[in-house]
Amino acid sequence: MEVELIRHTINSFLNERVKKTPDKIAIVFEDDSYTWVELDQISDGIALALLKSGVKKGTHVGIWSLNSPLFLLHYLALAKIGAVTVLINTRCHQSELEDLLVYADVNTLYYGEDTNQLKFSEMIAQLDRKRLSLMKKTVALGKNKNDIPEQYKKKIVDNDDLALLCNAKKNVRPEDVLGILFTSGTTSAAKGVMLSHFATINIAIETATQMHWTEADKSCLGIPLFHCFGLSSGFMAGIYAGIQIYLLESHKTIRVLKCVEQNQCTIFNGVPTMFMAMIKHPKFETYNLSSLNSGIIAGSYVNTNDYLSICEKLKMEKLQQSYGQTEASPSITFSDYDDTILDKSRSVGKVIPHVELKILASNQNEICIKGYNTMLGYYKLEAETKKAIDPEGWLHTGDLGYLDADGNLCITGRLKEMIVRGGENISPYEIENHIKNFPYVADVKVIGIEAEVLQEEIAACIVTDGRKKLNETEMREFLSQHLAAYKIPKYFIFLKKFPLNASGKIILSELKNQIKTIINENNKNELS
Repeated sequence: MEVELIRHTINSFLNERVKKTPDKIAIVFEDDSYTWVELDQISDGIALALLKSGVKKGTHVGIWSLNSPLFLLHYLALAKIGAVTVLINTRCHQSELEDLLVYADVNTLYYGEDTNQLKFSEMIAQLDRKRLSLMKKTVALGKNKNDIPEQYKKKIVDNDDLALLCNAKKNVRPEDVLGILFTSGTTSAAKGVMLSHFATINIAIETATQMHWTEADKSCLGIPLFHCFGLSSGFMAGIYAGIQIYLLESHKTIRVLKCVEQNQCTIFNGVPTMFMAMIKHPKFETYNLSSLNSGIIAGSYVNTNDYLSICEKLKMEKLQQSYGQTEASPSITFSDYDDTILDKSRSVGKVIPHVELKILASNQNEICIKGYNTMLGYYKLEAETKKAIDPEGWLHTGDLGYLDADGNLCITGRLKEMIVRGGENISPYEIENHIKNFPYVADVKVIGIEAEVLQEEIAACIVTDGRKKLNETEMREFLSQHLAAYKIPKYFIFLKKFPLNASGKIILSELKNQIKTIINENNKNELS
């Protein structure tokens, strides 16, 4: 069934849900729960406070936090008044965080609570305020209900306050920028993808429709909310369908297993790594996950055998493959709901309604799309935007593939050599640029090596200048000063030279085979 596109802003979209099921539980987080009307009322209170503090339509406000209701409430509040939410990866290194804040012109930064691994407050204290001349303040979010000021929980009754908030909401248009999300490009610089209310909301509606989700469903949501997958296909699709969402601070396999069993969740979405970690967990068999019947597997490539194994062990008949990217808000295709599991395993499904897809044979069979889901552009990167979206409006995805006889899309590779590790897009060029700054490195090539659970591990292939023998430990220590932990290669392979073609370019296929052989030999030696 083809769904008509709807001209909503986040405010009107949420209002539709509140009218239908005001007192139904919307979010459950740890010991707290929120009804739909509570989400609306509290986010109104936050929105009013934001307006009084000087935040207005077009103001860039960053959210840097693990998943929590406070994250979502501030996101809703900012969207209601037309502010632009800048969503920041919680795994950012200090220098990466600072660069993103400068690039995205962040005015105010809301940050989450410290964890054992993440020290948000310490990193913020170390920010160079001279560089961040546009950032006026940083504010701790909190994460639980008792962290919400009491005045935000009360219905707004003052006429002047009501008028201020109402006027701000009226000035927001569906075509306005809703948020900026970051995606790694083929250069070391992060690119801020600008997505509209219109595109994000209609993708959420399409997702819920494709998946046949209803108010009877209960979702375990552990995908990061700073990713489009978690935010649009998870939370916002939940708004449309009226799903009860059990929100997890982060994805940890044991938490997911407990959440699904204890709450009888019917939906779980995730990247292939998350599903593989579940079925390979040593305690997997001790949990009753029979309530699960639906979910989206997306974010990175999943091979046929892994998909079939996941479906078999989780007994999920409706685990739908989907293909997309942040620049597409994020969905482009979905598996047909009534296809057999075997059929679903062979492709990422058909292009969604109101979106065109073509295979560009002149560019190695690159996948291109055109439609309402296309980003508004990369923030402040006009040249990069023009490279991504051609004059006819086609978004060049950088992915390679073909359409089978039934119109299903099959992915064959990535034009940009992007490494996808556990659902995170990682630019080899960024890592290469840092390694090249290390003394005695003559050349470097960073590649992805297939891995059983994470899909790909990062391998740094390094040619030294011969003056000194380098070792893995010093390379790791050097990179840890510049990169987030998940971007640091698992393998460091030191070579005398790269395999080159006649024009002096690296023969990538040959290099990958060479590196795989070395890794396999090293693993055998460690076991013997």
